[in-house]
Amino acid sequence: MTPDPQPLTKQDLREALDAALQPLITRLDALATKQDALAAKQDATDAHLDAAVQTLTTKQEAIIDAFAHNLTDLRHELTQQFEILQTRTERTDINLSGLLIQIARTAKPPPPRPPNKGPSTISTRNSPRSSADCSRRSDTGRYFFAAAELCAWMNPSTLLLSINVAPVSTNAGTGD
Repeated sequence: MTPDPQPLTKQDLREALDAALQPLITRLDALATKQDALAAKQDATDAHLDAAVQTLTTKQEAIIDAFAHNLTDLRHELTQQFEILQTRTERTDINLSGLLIQIARTAKPPPPRPPNKGPSTISTRNSPRSSADCSRRSDTGRYFFAAAELCAWMNPSTLLLSINVAPVSTNAGTGD
């Protein structure tokens, strides 16, 4: 090895360093360009995701509002149906009470039973009964109702005519 006859100057060192660093600088510039492109794609993707999230949030709020509205409507409808049923039940109770009062007014306690003095005849359910027969039987204490009601129960065509029903107010529970 022989020494180089000329000494190296600062200028020579700078040129050699620039020549060695030039490929690295080119690669760094290419890498920076790729990084900028990826950042732009990421920004576009983020914008699309933000738009999708906003759309989903809007749709979710609309669904929640519609669901709440439907539940409110259902609750209102069920409340109305319950009130209608309650009113009908009250009216039925009032009418039934009136009917029971009317029946109780026409009933009389059974008289004491006379002692059995001989063989009794058993009549069939379909045998015709006259009004005198009904009166006679009601006096024996075998029936709880008065004679007229008893005959009405035995003859369905006069049953409805024998029931006395007083008019009942239909404004139950309304404060009228």
